[in-house]
Amino acid sequence: MNLKQIQKMSDNDLMIRVAELGGWERGPKEDIKIAGLGILAAKGMCWHKKEEEDNWQDNPPDFPNDLNAMHKVEEKYLRTAVMRARYQENLCEVLRKEYPKWTCTTYWFATARQRAEAFVLTMEEKRHEN
Repeated sequence: MNLKQIQKMSDNDLMIRVAELGGWERGPKEDIKIAGLGILAAKGMCWHKKEEEDNWQDNPPDFPNDLNAMHKVEEKYLRTAVMRARYQENLCEVLRKEYPKWTCTTYWFATARQRAEAFVLTMEEKRHEN
């Protein structure tokens, strides 16, 4: 998946892709699970972090619109210097598409959506290397 394809994604599709790459998964459709405040929901319509199997939610975090959620996946999945450098390069590429005159030193102004796009691009590159 390249940057052009990622940037064409809707917020919902981008949210799902970040969730999948960021350690979230949907439950099996055939099962029923208690989600949230005792509400019964089909697990196929619910999400959980892979390491928290019993903590079901209706949706993963709204990554394209939530800087805090993006910070959490950045912190967890961009642990090595190589991954952080690659992510920063991809974030600069995302920013240059929208703001050609910006330098890469202004990456801290990136929106949650821009960070989500760079995260997906970085993780997709890593997947294709392995």
